[in-house]
Amino acid sequence: MKKLLLGLMTCIVFPAMAQMPVLVKDINTTSFFSDSDPGSFIEYNGKTYFSADDGINGEELWVTDGTTAGTMMVKDVNPGASHALVVPIIVFNGKLYFSASTSAGRELWYTDGTAAGTQMLADIKPGNGSSSMHSFFIAGNKLYFRADNGVNGDEYWVTDGTSAGTKMIKDINPGAGGQEASVKGIAYQNKFYFYGYDATLKRQLWVTDGTTAGTIMLTPPTANNNNTLIDYDMIVFNNKLYFTFHTSAPFQTDDVELWVTDGTVAGTQLFKDLAPGSSSGWPSHFHIFNNKLLFLSLTYTSTYRVLMSSDGIAAGTVVITPLDVLGAKENWTPWNGKLYFEGSATQGNRELYVTDGTAAGTYMIKDINPGSSTSGIENITVAGNKLFFSAITATNGVELWVSDGTGPGTQLVKDINPGTNGAIVQNLNYFNNKLYFTARQSQTDFQLFETDGTTAGTRIVSPANATVTMSPLAPTSFGGRPGVMKVANNNLYFSANYTNAGFELYKIGGTVSSTGKPVNDQAITIYPNPVTEKLHLNLPESSTTKHLTATIINATGQTVLKSNLSEKAIDVQLLAPGIYYLVVTDNQRGTAYQKTFVKQ
Repeated sequence: MKKLLLGLMTCIVFPAMAQMPVLVKDINTTSFFSDSDPGSFIEYNGKTYFSADDGINGEELWVTDGTTAGTMMVKDVNPGASHALVVPIIVFNGKLYFSASTSAGRELWYTDGTAAGTQMLADIKPGNGSSSMHSFFIAGNKLYFRADNGVNGDEYWVTDGTSAGTKMIKDINPGAGGQEASVKGIAYQNKFYFYGYDATLKRQLWVTDGTTAGTIMLTPPTANNNNTLIDYDMIVFNNKLYFTFHTSAPFQTDDVELWVTDGTVAGTQLFKDLAPGSSSGWPSHFHIFNNKLLFLSLTYTSTYRVLMSSDGIAAGTVVITPLDVLGAKENWTPWNGKLYFEGSATQGNRELYVTDGTAAGTYMIKDINPGSSTSGIENITVAGNKLFFSAITATNGVELWVSDGTGPGTQLVKDINPGTNGAIVQNLNYFNNKLYFTARQSQTDFQLFETDGTTAGTRIVSPANATVTMSPLAPTSFGGRPGVMKVANNNLYFSANYTNAGFELYKIGGTVSSTGKPVNDQAITIYPNPVTEKLHLNLPESSTTKHLTATIINATGQTVLKSNLSEKAIDVQLLAPGIYYLVVTDNQRGTAYQKTFVKQ
């Protein structure tokens, strides 16, 4: 019998098992209920940087390598208990740039990962005022951004990474007016191209090499370009820059069309009048797909924007299909040689569509919310051989859906919050061959979930020592913070409160293979196996039972035992005979070990 069971262990296929979250570090220990509130995660030099509050130094810049010992504050940027309110922004020229508040106001800082190497780049707005820097772009080994120096308003700035090399490129809108709120910019030919606003000439396409002399206006100086930039777009295609532009006579009258530039004034011109006459095409949602430029535009025959394609010449710019495509640009997702998006054939019920760039290959995959109502496709995420997204139906509200690209293969994953209120699915992250996301299973109970795309394989993920079912991650609209969940350096980091001790830094380690088996399963041994009463453990020399928890999961994926280890043995005599997983989690080191055993 023993040989038979051990033989079965080598060939049995276990169901997917939840990888349990591990507390990386209790950063704020000032009181039991205190939060460190970690967030704004970013990768840099093989580590993960984030903002957190230890209750002593305020919210500052922190770093982790995934271990407790390797999680620490980089520097008390704003000395004392005052918050620096750090927001990591971008990695540029070997350094991490972030914004922070000090007695000098909110300014741009950088770090090399050390306290000594963490410095303010420049006091752009002298005194204690904030320069309100935002909208960062890298082009030609320079970093461009918007900032307000208190004199010229919100204008474009550039830096080479030094204080001396940080300056305003040009006062494009003379005086204190500055630029308008919307920002559109792109790197092309080692220069930075952007829409600049002038009170007289309105919105024009500009280019800069980072110098005042090299900052010039490319588009014709028409004075009637008075539309906002909300639906303006730009993209580099076939070594040229295509962009949305609004002109007046002598080109068109009150006309927004598709333009192109090679980077020179002479080479900046109307590409095609998509809606001939005085009508505007309003081209937007630019995507390069299958060596063509796909975009949305009105035509002289359409009352709503349709899907168009261009091969880079005017004659080759044609309507693919008279399809109303109104979904957000970020929802346009390439997968398996096709492009998936939210569309509508009747300018109403928006559903999941797909295109291969041809009329015949553009169609609705499934009418998820039948009738005239929209299904509200959002959060489209590729996860291996599946496509996940959130959608709304009259029956279930907003829930998680999955698709294999076909109608029959597009299904509700699980009705997580039964009824019509919906689960408010957010924060989709593909990690360890599974999809992790946040959702609510009641009106207030927000949780972290994992799924393999099946109803049975969709479950709440929580550590073995979880004592509360309160939200580990609430959507931003329900009081949560943005940037509280990110895959970085082979870990899934997030902010959570599992023990009613405040929101702290947790992770799910990237040590699981596609079969759900940790790669470090040889780090422990167990005996006897098969077992009847007590299962003994031989642990790594560096491990003690002080910070260990044990979880036993049966062959159907159900957790049948969770406990803190007080000795290197587990009483299993009450378990039914069968095959089980043992997962031992080291909560201090952030590691987990797994073994399979037979209970006789």
